[in-house]
Amino acid sequence: MKETIQNLETELDQQRKKSQEEKKSLEFKITSLEEEKRSFESQISSLEEEKKSFEIKIFSLEDEKKSFESQITSLEDEKKALESKISSLEAEKKSFEFRLNSLDEHKKSFDSQLSSLDEQKKSFENQISSLEEEKKSFESKINSLEEEKKSSTSQITSLEEEKKSFESK
Repeated sequence: MKETIQNLETELDQQRKKSQEEKKSLEFKITSLEEEKRSFESQISSLEEEKKSFEIKIFSLEDEKKSFESQITSLEDEKKALESKISSLEAEKKSFEFRLNSLDEHKKSFDSQLSSLDEQKKSFENQISSLEEEKKSFESKINSLEEEKKSSTSQITSLEEEKKSFESK
């Protein structure tokens, strides 16, 4: 029995040693796990701070996105207004081009009429020149005839005086 007790005590000592070793091992694991837990908590805290920072950035970016969307809408409205104005100006340009072509046609017609009138003017100037020369010729003939008339009148007067003189004789 003593032996059994001794065996049991030895076994109990071995069990105690084993239990103490297991306890130390478990305490080491607990310490290690607590350190790991603190590390994870620290990481979680850092990640939560990072998350808050990202949420602030997201909020800021969403505001910026809304601002850009508003600017895009405004620019698209401005683009539509400018396209409408361009369309209106192109129609006005076509109208002016049509009017310009019409005025060019009228100018060509007036140029043609002016050219014709210039030719008529030259023809009239030539006729006037010819008529003035003819007038000069007629005036010269008239002057010549008047001189002849004077001479003839003078001869008639002289002949009448001669006749009178013969008749009185």
